[in-house]
Amino acid sequence: VQSMIQDEILPGNACLVQHKLNLENAGAWTVDTCCSSFVTSVVTASNLIAAGEFKKILIITSALCSQLADYSDY
Repeated sequence: VQSMIQDEILPGNACLVQHKLNLENAGAWTVDTCCSSFVTSVVTASNLIAAGEFKKILIITSALCSQLADYSDY
């Protein structure tokens, strides 16, 4: 899961999504590399699948930049 703004500091959003989807046997981790998080997630997933570590990987990405914007700058 990649998100510029976490719901909570810890655990990361990936663990929260894993719990809400009842994915007991699935690994989950949050990738936070700002704007490149989606690309980082896809490359990481691709390499993990190619290495035979996983057969399927779910990537969730979101951004709500409006919470970070200072509208007085416009």
